[in-house]
Amino acid sequence: MKCPECGAEGVKVFPETVFNLLKDEERERFQDGLYFACTNPACSVAYFGENIYDVDTINTALWYKDKSDDVYLCYCNKVTRGEIKKAFMQVGPDLKAIFAMTGACGGGKCRIENPLGRCCHTVIEQYIYELNQSLD
Repeated sequence: MKCPECGAEGVKVFPETVFNLLKDEERERFQDGLYFACTNPACSVAYFGENIYDVDTINTALWYKDKSDDVYLCYCNKVTRGEIKKAFMQVGPDLKAIFAMTGACGGGKCRIENPLGRCCHTVIEQYIYELNQSLD
């Protein structure tokens, strides 16, 4: 399904993911059903489906829309992009060492904490790859 705002292909997410990340005042209009995340950084829509929710209705910054260092990459354990970068600078692209240093990728609440409802492992792995490529 395509985002009604920008036309980007949406990523299917669990309804409980959307509900958990909504600000309290937005939860009243939540309807259970099919939802998608718009991952286009330039688009203001966070989720769409039964309802449309803009990024300002979400209670956390979305890693795929906000590239700043203070945004979480691991939402379960509250590990930021900056903390991953700092660990990378200390140990290099050793994923296990980075996870051990930061506590990322072990919270087990991904379905309700991560904006896509998925484990952060591949997101952090991709970010480490990008950091490593930037050194070349």
